[in-house]
Amino acid sequence: MAILNVIYVSVAVILLFGAAVFVHEYGHYWMARRRGLKIEGFSIGFGPKIVSWMHDGVEWSWRWIPAGGFVKLPQMATSDAIEGKAGEGAEKLPPASPFSKILVAIAGPAMNVFFGIVIACLLWWTGIPVQVNPPIVGHVEPGSPEAKLGIQPGDEIISVDGKRVTSWHEVQETTILARGTNLPVFIARAGQFSIIF
Repeated sequence: MAILNVIYVSVAVILLFGAAVFVHEYGHYWMARRRGLKIEGFSIGFGPKIVSWMHDGVEWSWRWIPAGGFVKLPQMATSDAIEGKAGEGAEKLPPASPFSKILVAIAGPAMNVFFGIVIACLLWWTGIPVQVNPPIVGHVEPGSPEAKLGIQPGDEIISVDGKRVTSWHEVQETTILARGTNLPVFIARAGQFSIIF
């Protein structure tokens, strides 16, 4: 079960990181289009290509190393550092204006900020998922100290050491942080309430 949790978290991190990279690079791409710059490539990831395709004169690609991405803009100095200098016979293009370079550079982080605001609004609107784990006793070993105290399967723990609890996590947290070892536990059984020490 722990390995499934590790896989789930790993996949979620890769997907969310990929989404953040895509949004960031798309900001650069979008602004470069608005400013009339030539765009040769749009990539998520680095290294060898997993898959690539051409659309509107731009090579779109997904690459093996999920550590970022780039938009290949031959009129921007940064594309040389990523992809190397253009060879002989490459198309000669006028350099981008300083103002265009600034706008293209700012557009990526600006899209990340916008993306963060959108996610925050969605979470505010839909609510953050809460793990449902009510403190209901599932099994009591016969002859155990719990059984001798009268705890039965189906009992719901209402409070521990005078503190209201709504999940097993809160039961554990309250028990661990308690100053003493004998804690009053308030339980409910079939509509009846009782205190167990």
